[in-house]
Amino acid sequence: RIDQVIALCRNTSEVQRRVFGKFIKDSGLVYPTFEPKRHVKPWHPVPASWLWYQAVDIGSGTDGEEGSGHPSGVVLVAVRPDYQQGRVVDCIRTDGIRTTAGDVLKLADEQIKEFGIQPIERIYDWGSAEFQIMAARNGGGWIPAEKNHEIGEKSVNTLFKFDMLAIYQRGQSGKLVGELCSLGISTPKRKRKDDLCDPVRYLCTRIPWDWSVTMTYIAADTPEKVEKKLTPQEEEIRARRGEENDAKDQEDGLDADFSEANAMYEY
Repeated sequence: RIDQVIALCRNTSEVQRRVFGKFIKDSGLVYPTFEPKRHVKPWHPVPASWLWYQAVDIGSGTDGEEGSGHPSGVVLVAVRPDYQQGRVVDCIRTDGIRTTAGDVLKLADEQIKEFGIQPIERIYDWGSAEFQIMAARNGGGWIPAEKNHEIGEKSVNTLFKFDMLAIYQRGQSGKLVGELCSLGISTPKRKRKDDLCDPVRYLCTRIPWDWSVTMTYIAADTPEKVEKKLTPQEEEIRARRGEENDAKDQEDGLDADFSEANAMYEY
């Protein structure tokens, strides 16, 4: 029962509050299921069989200093062939640099060349008409992002909750960790520091994850009913009493079951 309740909790803070009764303040984060200790992994080479996805957030083209705008973000994710595990392998945030749509496209291409891979899909923020035109001309499999926050944030939180997604310690990964740990629900969109969270969100809604992994957890409020396998002696007792056809007096006949069983075993 405790394991079932823990499985339904969003993070360790909720576990401490619900299971152990401790007073834990809920900070109202957009991604409460992300925990650095669980979801940040040491860097190591990605297996050759894994599949690659890339996403970009164009930002506002400004450097983002002192709240003046949003820098651009580029994220690269590798996914295991069974689509049950994914890793944020590399990310770029253009802090202090003014960028154009062409600059972002160049950064994305350079990232791919660095790893020597070809992504299955490359996802872009369709809010930038300029990038949309340049991506179409350049080719490379660019597709528009699903920008619905509710869908994307739910996907990201579910992946972190069931440990299906992790972040490798490499390059600017610390910036992504900082965004995930600090992004608040009540923060207005124009003031949010989500320049890497957004491309991660775009990716998580496009990758065809195998969500059957999450089905192994039984909801605590709707436990499965397990059918008990009867022993031959119990089946004989049940047949004598006609319980196959009529089980309405099961509880009332409990004492009779014990008596009959005791008689059979000469107990």
